[in-house]
Order: sequence, then C-alpha cells, then structure tokens
Amino acid sequence: MSSKKIVVSLSGILFVMLAASTVLSDDKAMQKHEGEPNAMMDAWSKNANPGPFHAHLKPLVGSWKTTAKFWMMPGAEPAMSAGTSEREFILGGRYLQEHYNSTVMGSPFTGFGIVGYDNAKKQYVSTWMDTMSTTIMMDRGSCDASGKVFTYHGEMDDPYTGTHKKYRTVLRVINNDKHILEMFETSPGAKERQSMEIIYTRS
Repeated sequence: MSSKKIVVSLSGILFVMLAASTVLSDDKAMQKHEGEPNAMMDAWSKNANPGPFHAHLKPLVGSWKTTAKFWMMPGAEPAMSAGTSEREFILGGRYLQEHYNSTVMGSPFTGFGIVGYDNAKKQYVSTWMDTMSTTIMMDRGSCDASGKVFTYHGEMDDPYTGTHKKYRTVLRVINNDKHILEMFETSPGAKERQSMEIIYTRS
C-alpha cells in the first residue's frame, strides 16, 4: 500500500473514532437527563429569556446627539466629531442595536453595533462594525453592582503598525439622558492610552 493511501486510511479511521466519541458523549448526556423534559425546557427557557442584566441596557435606548474625541497618536490633539445615534431593543429585548452617523476628519462615518447579555456565559457580548474598517470588533464584558458602569475587553489588529493590540471600553451611565463611552488601547510593549471618548446626550 502506498504512503498516500496509508495516510488517507488513517485519516478516515481517526474521523470515525472522533465521530463515534461525539455520539457516545451526546448519548451519555441524554441518558443522564432522560425523563427530565420539563427540566430541559426550563433550562432552555431560562437561557432564552431577557433578565435584569438586559434591563441595565434600557437607559441606552433612544435618539442621541454625540460629541466625540479621537486620539490617533499618543500626545496628539484629539480630532473632534459631532454625530447622532439611534438605539433600540430587538428580538424581544434580547439585544440592543445601534446605528451611528457622524463625520470623522471630514469624511462621512457610519457605524453599527449590537450588544446583549449572554445568560449562559454570564457576560455581556458586543459587536461593532463601521465604515473605517473591514474588521468586526467583538468583545465581552460585565457591569458593576449598580448596573451603570459597563467594562468590555477585546483585541484588534492595527493596520498601521501591523501589531495586535488589546483594548478596553468603559461605558458610564450618568443618568437617563446622558452616558459616556471611553476606549483605551494597549499596544505591545506600551502603556494603556485613551484613544476615544464619546458623550451621548438624549435628543
């Protein structure tokens, strides 16, 4: 038998073994909970329904005027930008959707984001995309005991330096008509620095 056929045969055997292992694991899990359909439905229902952590997002719903500062380089003067934001709950209050429009350095800027609370993972999950990038930013976070300060962490690639850097965003709900979003970046071998601030005022 040729070496190529041996490799193919071994790959096929490995695939079958992995598939069988997965089936057996699923069978054991099902057997463990067999006869508990109500408990299973309760677990899925608990995971699917919005709860108090989703309610913490309610002050962010509405129409907003925004004033933004962007620090492109450490120590540089910030670029200023005014814009608008529209936020609404979607899918029965499970997710908060945002449409953001402004002008950044003289060019139109549009952003779109979704944030929700994952009941299973017990953390907030956020995605963001905009017209200044082809990258979908994804980060996870939590809120403090008051439910008014949210902190998220994520990672991103810097197309200018070619490095992979970490970022932290903090959203502080001042009151029902104002909140502030700040972003901090940490490049490899450098200290954390603030790169953005957006003040939201209800319009």
